[in-house]
Amino acid sequence: MAVILDTSTIPAADRAAAIDSVFAENTVPHSVTHEPSPEGIYARLDYWAAGKAAIFRHESSGIRHTRTTRQLRLSAPERVALIVHQGGPGIFQQGEHELELRDGHLYLADLTMAYTLFRSGRGAATVFQVDHRQIGLPAETIR
Repeated sequence: MAVILDTSTIPAADRAAAIDSVFAENTVPHSVTHEPSPEGIYARLDYWAAGKAAIFRHESSGIRHTRTTRQLRLSAPERVALIVHQGGPGIFQQGEHELELRDGHLYLADLTMAYTLFRSGRGAATVFQVDHRQIGLPAETIR
């Protein structure tokens, strides 16, 4: 995987914008909120493109990812994400489901739906994103 962002090389005041920009360029439209931390905002993002699929490794200070119904109207690939959570406690909400994020557990997110994923404190996630069509399952089955 290639490192596409390491904020340890960026002034503290510019880190949040740099993280937001990398997510905007490499995944579906969504909002990123950074948890205040005595150590400051930190992130390292690794990325590997595998055809129409992609693998991210995201290590950071506390963070919230939110995809709203308004953002769903923006043009984006119809993707699903398999997420392996590593680190601090968190919550994943999508549709009627709310799950507690646990270290080492696997989660499925349909990126064509609104969601919120929040992790407090330093942690990481490895995310495999792939188009719905490549999975070969109808969207209703994925949901």
